[in-house]
Amino acid sequence: MNKTCVCRGAAGQPRLFVPVVLVMMYNRWNGILVPDYGFMHLELIPMLVGFFTYKVATFVQAIEDALDVVERS
Repeated sequence: MNKTCVCRGAAGQPRLFVPVVLVMMYNRWNGILVPDYGFMHLELIPMLVGFFTYKVATFVQAIEDALDVVERS
């Protein structure tokens, strides 16, 4: 019997891993480190905008590389 798990829902997709980790870090940072140790307060929206801006830039670079390959052949 094969016991492999096939995750087909949104929770099983690795592309959601980084934003979920960012939100978890944001909650722990602002919930524990800010009040107890006086660390700088983090804002969630700039964190997520920065991540998704990076993703868009990576996507554009991949498209440019693909177009260069097509032009060469």
